[in-house]
Amino acid sequence: MKINMPNTENIGVAERVAESPQERKELIDLLGFEITRLEADQQRPGWTRWALVGTFASCIWLFIQQLDANLSRISWCNVFFLFFVCSFSWEVLNSVQQFLARSSNQGGRKAGFWFTQVIFSGARLVVVFKCLEKLSWLTIVWKTPFLKHDLFFWLAVSIFALSASAALIFLVISYCKHKMAFGDDKPHWPISVVNVLGSLIVGCIAARFLHTAISHIVQFSFPDLRLSLLLFAMALIIPLLLIDKIHLPFVAALLDLRRQIAMQEVTCEFGKRQAANFFKGMGTKEAFQDDVDGVLSKYRMAAASLDVVVKDAEVLIPSKESEANDSHESILAPLVREIPKRLDLVSGQLKEADEAKSTFKATISVYGWLAPSIKPELQTLFEAVEASCTATKQLVQDKIESVRDRLKASNTVLTNFNSE
Repeated sequence: MKINMPNTENIGVAERVAESPQERKELIDLLGFEITRLEADQQRPGWTRWALVGTFASCIWLFIQQLDANLSRISWCNVFFLFFVCSFSWEVLNSVQQFLARSSNQGGRKAGFWFTQVIFSGARLVVVFKCLEKLSWLTIVWKTPFLKHDLFFWLAVSIFALSASAALIFLVISYCKHKMAFGDDKPHWPISVVNVLGSLIVGCIAARFLHTAISHIVQFSFPDLRLSLLLFAMALIIPLLLIDKIHLPFVAALLDLRRQIAMQEVTCEFGKRQAANFFKGMGTKEAFQDDVDGVLSKYRMAAASLDVVVKDAEVLIPSKESEANDSHESILAPLVREIPKRLDLVSGQLKEADEAKSTFKATISVYGWLAPSIKPELQTLFEAVEASCTATKQLVQDKIESVRDRLKASNTVLTNFNSE
C-alpha cells in the first residue's frame, strides 16, 4: 500500500510551530498501538505459519497412508461427496454465525470508502482458491450418481456457478482502482431481506445434502470417511496459509507513516487524515473528489472554449455599419459563417458535461442505496455540484445567445454594406 506524502518543502515553519510535541507524540503512540495490534493478529498463538504448514504436511502424510492401506476399498465418488457435504455444511455454519453477529450489532457507524486495488490485493489468492473450490463442488454435485436432479439439485448447481462467477468478477475488480463503501451497520432493507432468503435457501440445500449422506451411510466405508475428512481439513488450512500475510501491506504503510511523522516530514494534521483513511476509510468528499473534478472540468472546458469564441466575435465581427469596410467581405464573412459551427461545438461540450453529471448522479444514488448511513452526505455533495454546474451552464448559454444576437446584427450590417 502506498501513501502519497506531500513534499517536505511545502510544510511551512508556522505549521510546525503550531503543532504541540504532545500532539505529535500521541499520534505516534496511536500508530504504534495499531501496528502492534495488527502484528498480534497476524501471529496468533496456535495459528503461526509453521504450525499451519506442519498441519498441512501431516494431513498429506496421513492421506498417503490411507491410500496405501485401503486403495482397493476406496470409492472416490463417496470420498468426494462426503468432502463436499463437510465443506458446504461448514461454510453454511460460518455464514450463519457471521450473519447473527452482524445482525446483533447496534449500528451507528458510517460507511467508509476504500480503493479495491488496495484492500483486495492481499486476498487474490484466496479468491482464486474459493473459485476453484466452488467449481469442484459443482463438479462433485453434477457427477454424484445417487443425487436426484430435483429442485435442490438445480438450486445448488446455480448457486455454485454464480459463486464461481462472482469470485472471478471479484478477482478482476481487485486489479481496478475502484472505490467501494464498507462498514455500514445499517444496510438497506432489501439487502437484508436477500441475505435472509439466501441464507434460508442455502441452509435448506445443506440440510438436503446432509439427509442424502445419512440415507446412504451404509455404503460409505471408514476409509472413505477418513479420506474425506483429511481433504476437508486441507481445504480449511489452505485459505489460512494464503491469508497469512494479508495485513503486511497495511503494517508497512503504517510504519512508513509513523516514521515520517516522527521525523517531522509531514504535519500532524496530514498524519491524522491518513490514519483515519486507514482505519475508517476515506470520507465522502475525498472519495468522490476526482469524480466531482471531472464533472466540473467539463463545464469549465465548455466555458473556456466559449470565451475564445466570444473574444473573436467582439474583436473581429462588426456590429455597426460604421465598423464595416471592404475587408469584411473577403476576411470576416467566412468568420461569421465559422462561428456558428464553433458555437455548436460548445453546445456539444455542454451536452457531454450534462451526461457526465447524470452519470455522477446515478453513481451517487447507487452508493446511497448500498450505504444508507452516508446517503445525506452524498445528497449534499451532489446538490453542491449541481448548483455549480447549473450556474456555469447558465452563464455559457447566456453568452451563446449573446454571440448569436451579435452574429445576426453582423449579418445585417454586412448585407447593407454590400448592397451599398
